[in-house]
Amino acid sequence: MDIKVACHSVIKKGNKILLGLRNKPASESHGKYYTVGGGLEFMEKREDGLKREVREEANIQIKNIKLFKIYENIRPNYTLCPHGILFVYTAIYDSGELKGGDDCMGPQFYSIEEIKQFIAEDKVGRFAKQILEDMGEI
Repeated sequence: MDIKVACHSVIKKGNKILLGLRNKPASESHGKYYTVGGGLEFMEKREDGLKREVREEANIQIKNIKLFKIYENIRPNYTLCPHGILFVYTAIYDSGELKGGDDCMGPQFYSIEEIKQFIAEDKVGRFAKQILEDMGEI
């Protein structure tokens, strides 16, 4: 089995953060809010893959991309991705009109207060919650 490599980003527009609703039934975060991003393609550079995924999932361009943290997950019983490496970036909204893609429904910028409410209602995926906690956003 292969290791999956993905890039996600905490994208800000003013004091709001972009979250999308995961529309991937096989994903543990299906139907929950998550940080936008996805898997790298073979021979694709991380930042290029991140920009591509953000365009595919949210239809926007980003700038000021900075690596925040690298996460490694080893979960032998999780068949979708038993071993994954996740590169998490921070970025700033640059341009484009928000529009969902195949894996992302209704991407939108939310305030910290709104995100805290989603967390209280168990509407945020576990990785997105962990990332936002590690960044000190929630």
